[in-house]
Amino acid sequence: SGIDEHLQKLVALRAFFDASTDGVSRDEFATFTRPLLDNREAILSFSWIPRISRVERAAHERAGAAGGIPGYHVKSVGPDGVIRPSPEADVYYPVFFANEPPGSVSYGINLQDGGVRQQAIDRAGDADALSSTVNFRLQSGEGDRNGFFVALPVFERGMPHDTLAARRANLKGFVQGVFE
Repeated sequence: SGIDEHLQKLVALRAFFDASTDGVSRDEFATFTRPLLDNREAILSFSWIPRISRVERAAHERAGAAGGIPGYHVKSVGPDGVIRPSPEADVYYPVFFANEPPGSVSYGINLQDGGVRQQAIDRAGDADALSSTVNFRLQSGEGDRNGFFVALPVFERGMPHDTLAARRANLKGFVQGVFE
């Protein structure tokens, strides 16, 4: 039942994004999610992962750096676990808001990685449902920690998402819960 409670918090976080008419700010995200993490045992953080196109990437990176994330860039975790700048792509899904300190390595990690991260967000977006990864090595925190995340899609406000084509066209991003 503990995991179910955390999953319901993720559903509430999606509703917060759905209800916002002007978009959720970093401060609003922090204010909303902070109490959701009280008395946490298994959940490490919540995150917002926006959909960023190739043409939006440079402006997005500047906005991240200007918004208080030092050296913010969209980056990928290689098969060897090394984090590098993400190669050019049509779309990115980087961690942009999170319950992590501003210098955390988590910021900017692109979930569109061709691996377990992407498999989970692809399933979530296509089904408009919660989807989780298998256990994998987490990039944040200290030491070698394994965990998983659960993602839930957020669609453009007022746009349809009743078919697969509409969900893919109107996907705005994902809310994410990271568990250890």
